[in-house]
Amino acid sequence: MMSSSKWTFCVCLLTCLLNWTVSEVKTVQSGEDVCLLCQGPRGADIVLVEWIRPDLVSEGFVLLFRDDRIYENYQHPSFHGRVELRDPQMKDGDTSVILKNVTINDRGTYKCYVRIKGNSPQLINSVHLKVKHSDQQQITVKTGDDVTLQCLDHRGGDIELLEWRRQDLEEDVFVCIYGNMCENQHPTFKNRVELRDPEMKDGDVSVILKKVKISDTGTYECYVKQSESKRWKRTVNLKDAELIFTITLNFTDSGAGGDKYGHVGLILGLIVDHKCLCCCCDSYKPYDCSSGEAGDSEDGGDKHGHVGLVVTLSVVIVLVVFLVAVGFTMYRKSKRLKMQIYQPPADEAADPEL
Repeated sequence: MMSSSKWTFCVCLLTCLLNWTVSEVKTVQSGEDVCLLCQGPRGADIVLVEWIRPDLVSEGFVLLFRDDRIYENYQHPSFHGRVELRDPQMKDGDTSVILKNVTINDRGTYKCYVRIKGNSPQLINSVHLKVKHSDQQQITVKTGDDVTLQCLDHRGGDIELLEWRRQDLEEDVFVCIYGNMCENQHPTFKNRVELRDPEMKDGDVSVILKKVKISDTGTYECYVKQSESKRWKRTVNLKDAELIFTITLNFTDSGAGGDKYGHVGLILGLIVDHKCLCCCCDSYKPYDCSSGEAGDSEDGGDKHGHVGLVVTLSVVIVLVVFLVAVGFTMYRKSKRLKMQIYQPPADEAADPEL
């Protein structure tokens, strides 16, 4: 009786293990290698391993292992030479695979099926792979320009959701669901963002940002979710969208702020041009040349008065140094000339009577 119960328990446990699946999410950078985990029953006689991606299953397997070898002829062309078993001997039931040199087109859900001798194939694990683009585009523009934030999705499917985000903002820059623009948009981008191609042909989900301003500075991210079924529309979850491309927007000028602080020479020129400066013994006041009256200007003469004083003193010092140098030179020349005038002739100097 006890042995029969133990046998029943073992059968139930084995059945549970064979039907138990794990679902996980992995995120990697393009160009990296990634390990897609799959753990079959330990010590079992594995006769078949199938790795598939449901959206590509009609065109071939990610990996097919049968009769103690891998069948590359049944493999999808995009995975040729890029997928291998982590442990070719599959010790302890390890049927994980390594996908090399991941690209943006490798995004999707991967499923691992394992068949033990005497049983039918069972789904062991499901891995959802997300790939981040390793490159970030830098765009530099001028205030007032229109700029295109480029993003292309080359997977070829129907686009269910397009979302443009800026990392420092909670609300979206632009959202398009099933080809219709949503109202869930940050106020500063209202009526300023539009699709470059309203039909999004060939996966072109780029947007045009009009009349950019300094507050538009930041990092923009393009997220896309492709439709899983063409038969009906379903509720869209913004969290399902995957990152396609990242763009950082910078400016060559600083707008009004740059004009305020960046043109010091122009400001000084205007001060010198429009203010006559008087440097007296004990006091200094700007002097309005147009009115001929001394006093503070309405726009804050005292605020910039010290600048004029410094300029005036600098000019005076330079003039003094120049005049001293000229005076010294003239003095030396006059002394030399005087010596030449009063030097007695050679014949008179030789005659003592004279």
